[in-house]
Amino acid sequence: MRSVLQALARSGGLVALDGAMMILALWAVGVEPSLSAVLASVVLFAFWLRNLYQPEVYLTSRILFIQGLPTVGICLVLFAVASGFWPDTRPLPVLAGGTAGLMGLLAARLVYGALLGARALPKLLILGTGSRATRIAREFDTPKARYKIAGFVGNALQSVGKTLTGPERDGPKVLGTYDELEGILAFELPSSIVVAEEDRRNSLPMETLLRHKLAGGRVYDAASFLEETLGKIPLEGLPPSWFVFSEGFREGPIHSFLRRVLEVVIAILLLIISLPLCLLAALLIKIESKGPVFFRQERVGKEGKLFHVLKFRSMRSDAEADTGPVWASKEDPRVTRVGRLIRKLRIDEIPQIWNVLRGDMALVGPRPERPHFVGELRLRIPYYDERHTVKPGLTGWAQINYPYGSSLEDADEKLQYDFYYIKHRSPLFDLYIVARTIKVVLLGEGSR
Repeated sequence: MRSVLQALARSGGLVALDGAMMILALWAVGVEPSLSAVLASVVLFAFWLRNLYQPEVYLTSRILFIQGLPTVGICLVLFAVASGFWPDTRPLPVLAGGTAGLMGLLAARLVYGALLGARALPKLLILGTGSRATRIAREFDTPKARYKIAGFVGNALQSVGKTLTGPERDGPKVLGTYDELEGILAFELPSSIVVAEEDRRNSLPMETLLRHKLAGGRVYDAASFLEETLGKIPLEGLPPSWFVFSEGFREGPIHSFLRRVLEVVIAILLLIISLPLCLLAALLIKIESKGPVFFRQERVGKEGKLFHVLKFRSMRSDAEADTGPVWASKEDPRVTRVGRLIRKLRIDEIPQIWNVLRGDMALVGPRPERPHFVGELRLRIPYYDERHTVKPGLTGWAQINYPYGSSLEDADEKLQYDFYYIKHRSPLFDLYIVARTIKVVLLGEGSR
């Protein structure tokens, strides 16, 4: 109960801020105070239903964007309906003030989380002391961590007080055994528990975990926890049944149609806007080195079908004459001077818009890989072929979250992000990825 009260206290300031912002925004456009109060109450209730007062949400822009925008839309519909029934009220001022207030509420969450910083981070207790538990701790050992690790709880065979994040670091400690979990929960007051025990047979204190959950806490398995908090699905040791019984991994025809319309519209706009830049890039490529301006290469698409991706040539025309297919590396000597520039600015990818318009690729999806590498990776990485259940993308969730990879480990890490995208894909998620891609391009991140 105390952990629940702490969570309420953390979010209480945001609730008060939301109510005040909505009332002021509606009052500023002439909406009478009684209606303003009613509409503000509707907003608070809707945001509560969508869990927008959870620190895990307002500290994570991805979740905030995907859950927040639909909530804003629903609230505006309710505003329009309410204004029609309220005496002497015009819908237009209500919608104008409501839109300003609601967008301000979403922005306030980003500011609120940034100002609170580590003080707003909810506590996390990890059950387990093996490699899986250690990995979770390391994932959150960053300045952008969304949880504060309270510590680990292990079984009676493991030593207490051991530091798991490295011998030279003052990392989280093993706080006790499963028999002591009740007392540890009462002292540490974690908002969430993640079960990262590799061997769960007859070892987990299920009754204690159930009481924690019924009291308002959260209990996750390792895969679901990393999925929700970091936007990726760890595949190591994950049984096929997890995918079969998990929500997601499917898309209705309406979402599929909306995505196609959205990507075609954006692709045409990008093509028009980038045309002068493309002409300049083509001229510089032709001046600097012999060979064609464009580079066509076979890639693996949806359901394993092969297609030719189109890019601006950024390497020497004989780049793989002696070596055969190899991944690009950092400071790759095969890249020309112009090629290095257009790679950094991602200009070399612009011709792939034609692949999007043709239907070979989507605007957003997993990176299309060459058949030679697919043949290797499908033998060494579990579930690798399942990424071909969707179209490859010009940009994607993995591309904006992980730098260009040139190893088996990189491919494995990016696949975890690809699976998250395949599970959660939607037109709104695509818009979020496109917005994040613009930021990545402007900052020149992850290019090679």
